[in-house]
Amino acid sequence: MATKTREGIDRNSAADARRVIEAILPDESERRSVLSLLADLIERANRASVKAWDLTLFTDGIRLNVGQIEVFTLFDFRPVRAHFRIDDGLLSAAGREELRLVGAEIRGPNIYKTAPQVLIAEVPLIGIQRVSRILLSPALEVVDAAAARRPGRLFWWRSHSPGAIKYIGEFLGRDLPQPSYDAPLELAASVQIEEVPILEEIPIEDQNVDSATVVGALEPHDAEFKERALVIRYVKYLRDRGVRAHRYRVNSSGDGGPMLCDVWDARRRNLIEAKSEITRDSIRMAIGQLTDYGRFLEPDRSAVLLPERPSRALEDLLTHVEIRVVWETSDGGFEDNSGGRFI
Repeated sequence: MATKTREGIDRNSAADARRVIEAILPDESERRSVLSLLADLIERANRASVKAWDLTLFTDGIRLNVGQIEVFTLFDFRPVRAHFRIDDGLLSAAGREELRLVGAEIRGPNIYKTAPQVLIAEVPLIGIQRVSRILLSPALEVVDAAAARRPGRLFWWRSHSPGAIKYIGEFLGRDLPQPSYDAPLELAASVQIEEVPILEEIPIEDQNVDSATVVGALEPHDAEFKERALVIRYVKYLRDRGVRAHRYRVNSSGDGGPMLCDVWDARRRNLIEAKSEITRDSIRMAIGQLTDYGRFLEPDRSAVLLPERPSRALEDLLTHVEIRVVWETSDGGFEDNSGGRFI
């Protein structure tokens, strides 16, 4: 298991976890409310399956994964909001109204294809303590369902951060568990294990764009390198604004080999496919690719990245299938038709 991230965070270090978490949650009472809920989710996840969850520390946030669902995320967006995945069936009308009164935003259902009942509740820190009792049961239900659906070790176990568990336990005075990825898997007879595709994180900056052409089977062409160069400019634009992005290789067996998406923005769960040509054929290809990758990554939003804004007809086509557009501007910046959610 890797302990040091590319940005220098040591995921074994409680001190690094303290520095990150306390920077996001400087108010001690808010920190206690948020981390208490997170600790409840961690304990429930471990009871459900000791190898189906992990807590990941980033330079600017933390994320609790259970099965294939990010059940809790907290990142240093301002204003900071804690994101909980909750079960629609356990959220009463009164609870929904209480969340609205503290300024929470609720998105869903049908965000996740494999779990259509899951909602995302984005809760302002100031309201966490007031609504913690409302959030807990619906959030625990999502943890149970996610662990039952994917009870074995998934690809993100390598990013588990023991230091974050240690810090949270020390801060709350609770003995929190660590996952055990080598433990034998005990399943109820009713649980059926599904084949899980292996997702491998690929740094975008490792792409080589020095060459001008790619020599194919028939003739040289430069479309691939134009797309790679566009992706790298876009990712640099994001990085300058504090947003990190990478790629995923989806190693799905039995269908002709791995697939490689162009850009994955993990913090906002944005999936982006780049095209250097703005034609109907290339847009239709992008729609198919985003749909295929989306089966495994389950993004909140998808978009096509283009060198300029497409025609109204092509933009309408993408809007019809709920895919956004990001395009490069003449001054080297980027714009989107999604209210800035991709820039």
